[in-house]
Order: sequence, then C-alpha cells, then structure tokens
Amino acid sequence: MNHVTKNILAVYVIVYLCLSILKKPNYEFFLASNQIPNEPRFVTAQFKNGGIAVSWTRPRQTEVITYYKIYVEDVRNTNNKHEVEVRPNSESSPNQIIRNAQITGDRQYKVFMRAFNNNGRSSSSNVVYTGVSGETSLGNGTQRAVEEELRRFKEQEAEQNIQNREISNLKKRVDVLRSDIVILKNKEKEENRSVHNTVDIEDSISQLPASVRDRYGLNLPSEIDFNFTIDPTL
Repeated sequence: MNHVTKNILAVYVIVYLCLSILKKPNYEFFLASNQIPNEPRFVTAQFKNGGIAVSWTRPRQTEVITYYKIYVEDVRNTNNKHEVEVRPNSESSPNQIIRNAQITGDRQYKVFMRAFNNNGRSSSSNVVYTGVSGETSLGNGTQRAVEEELRRFKEQEAEQNIQNREISNLKKRVDVLRSDIVILKNKEKEENRSVHNTVDIEDSISQLPASVRDRYGLNLPSEIDFNFTIDPTL
C-alpha cells in the first residue's frame, strides 16, 4: 500500500514539474532567485476609436517588468499578425490602443499578451477574441468620393433652403395682397349698403351721391349754361 502511494505521489510531482517547465521553458523555475515575470492578468480587447483597445492588470508578485508585448492575430488569416511592445507605467490597469491599416472592424482578432524582463518572458496570458464592430475602413478613393457626395448634398441643401425662404416670403406677400383685396371688397360692399348711397328710381342725377356719380361716370356739371344767338333778319 505504501509503495502504491509513493508511486502516485511521484507521478503527481513529475506532472507538476513538466507543466511548470512548459510554462517557463528557460528552466529558471528551479532557481531560488527566479525573477521571470508572471503573465499579465485579465486581458480584454475590443474595437474602439478605429483600433483595438487592449487593457490588462499587472502580473501578480512581479516587481521588475521591462516591457509587455501584445499579440494580435487575424482569426481568418493567420498571416495577418501584429506584435506591439508597450512600456510599463505606474498604472495598475494599463491599456493600449493598437491601430494598423490591416486591422479593420469587419474582422475578428485573437489577442493575448506576455510580460518581459532581463530574466526572460512570462507565459501567455488569457486569450481573448474581439467582436466584429461593423466599422469598416474605406479606401482613399472611396473616402474622397463619399466626401465629394457629402459636399454636394450640403450645397444642394443650402440652395433648397434659399428657395424655400423665397417661396415663403412670396407666399406671405400674396397673403397680404389677398387680405388687402378682401378688405377693399368689404369696404365697397359697405358703401353700397350705406344709407348715403341709397338711390331711388325717381331721383334725378343731381340728387345722386357723389360716390355713385363717380363710380358710374355721371359727374355732370350741376349747372348748364345755354348761349343763344338770335338772327334779327329772321
């Protein structure tokens, strides 16, 4: 029974050592003064402001870090790989935005990190995958065409606004003129219904009100002079 227990413990120790060496292949694991950094923790990545925003937490129990390295790999195109070195700072949760012409928002990328110092490198951090943001990069020609169409649209919109203002002003003037005509017609109707403009059929022209004579062209002189020349030879 003791022999079986010893064999089980021996297998456990061997497996543990193999896994530890696999994570830290420089073999400094066996040194008492091992200063190889631990891996960055809680790595996240997402598209933001035209790039991949990567954030992480500093490695646990690691005092000296020379730099971090961020690995970005296109999921569909393994040849599209990018490595970015980031110098450490005093922040406990650093972050970095990675921008590159080959990194576009319509593709998905695998992201992980390692920490480095003079003694070696850490094992890989947790692997994260970016989501497809829908942000697509336009070529220079396409971008110029879009900008030209936008400029033309704004010019047409400005011209249309000017026309709308002119049409609105013209409509206001027509409305004012229509109101004036209605007022004049109503005034004329009131004059026609006025007592001063009432005409009896037996009235003479001289008895007609002046407004009526003016309207119908009956402004005859009130007195007519008749000059006769009598021929005495008759």
